[in-house]
Amino acid sequence: MRKTHATGGCGKRITEAGKMLAEGEEKRRKELVALYRLDPNTSWETILCVQTELDRLVLVEKLNLPEDTTFPEAIRVFSEYRHAKRAARVGLPPTASWFDIARREPDWLKSIRLCS
Repeated sequence: MRKTHATGGCGKRITEAGKMLAEGEEKRRKELVALYRLDPNTSWETILCVQTELDRLVLVEKLNLPEDTTFPEAIRVFSEYRHAKRAARVGLPPTASWFDIARREPDWLKSIRLCS
């Protein structure tokens, strides 16, 4: 008689993959707790808030932004800065489109992702 449903094969592999993912996630959480010197019971949400605030402070310092600059504002300024720097590298003004910049780069086809 032929089996009409799986008995452990795929489901077992999915469970094992889930366990490996959870172990890796827990290892990363412990690394971040140690790095930021947080309480071992600190939640992921708190860890990510600390990480975001540290990223914001680095951007504020590197880009000489006002101390009260929010994280989204700092990211926007950084993106504009990076775009202008890339444009200047290929001899275009900061207002050039990403496509115009990419066309002037040696490997411009590699910088464009096409949807399949």
